[in-house]
Amino acid sequence: MFQDFEEFINENTKTIFIETIGNPKLNVVDINAIARIAHSYNIPLIVDNTFATPFIIRPTELGADIVIHSSSKCINGSGISISGVIIDSGNFKWDFEHYPNLATSKKFGRFSYHSKLRGGLFKNLGSCLIPFNAFLNGLALEQFNGYFGAILTIRAMAKENTGVFDDLIRISVGLEDIEDLITDFENTISKI
Repeated sequence: MFQDFEEFINENTKTIFIETIGNPKLNVVDINAIARIAHSYNIPLIVDNTFATPFIIRPTELGADIVIHSSSKCINGSGISISGVIIDSGNFKWDFEHYPNLATSKKFGRFSYHSKLRGGLFKNLGSCLIPFNAFLNGLALEQFNGYFGAILTIRAMAKENTGVFDDLIRISVGLEDIEDLITDFENTISKI
């Protein structure tokens, strides 16, 4: 499986992006192995740790260069806020030579870190300020013929290649008591 990553790396590859727990099949990847591959090509590994949370796994300890969390989901647990977290492990040697005149803290104080983050890190990933959205949008336009959204817009072959079959049932539940969840399922299924 990890050799599959290497097959797609070329001179245009800027990063490898993985999830600790894959969607939709809930598969778990070997972060160490993928980090070794990424670093052998001198490209950063970005890990979406939204579902695992740092309580279960800390990808930076396994070689990830950047870890992201949609903290609105599992970290917050209730979905009553909109928030996200980006963590730089501090281990990847970012190329800041593209902006050699970027001012340092002597001139801008505490604001300089924010400036360096926006000007240095985000510029390499795509359109500021939300580079991953630009990536997803480009991917959607290429893969889904301009329709990015519901599972109904994905061609059957593409769905099957990612493990999404017509008989797949994926259940996402919150923090409710397990007995309440079982009762809810029994009530729903009995009405089918």
